[in-house]
Order: sequence, then structure tokens, then C-alpha cells
Amino acid sequence: MLDLVIEAFKGLDITTSSVRLAQLNIKPGVTSDEGDGDDWPALRKQIMDADILILGTPGDLI
Repeated sequence: MLDLVIEAFKGLDITTSSVRLAQLNIKPGVTSDEGDGDDWPALRKQIMDADILILGTPGDLI
């Protein structure tokens, strides 16, 4: 479904990106940077810089 949304946005000349959280090293914690190897700070910046955030989950959960 997200691929369809990204494809539709391309027709409107909107820049998009897709991130798969399972492929990142997001360390547990309560700060915005949990130290070396934490991918959260870069992802957080990407989210904060975005005008739109669309979240998706796997469709085969049913």
C-alpha cells in the first residue's frame, strides 16, 4: 500500500522516502540519542524535517 502512495506522489512531483525500521539499529531509551550505533537521531531528523509522515504496518497481520 505504501508503494502505491509513493507512486501517486511521484506524479505530483513530491519527494518521498521509505524507511523499514526493522533494518535500523534503534536503541531502547528515552533520549533522542542513545549513543554509538543508534540510528534514531538520523531518523528523528528525517521525521522532523518532513511535511507529511505516513506510517505503515505489514498487511498480513490478520
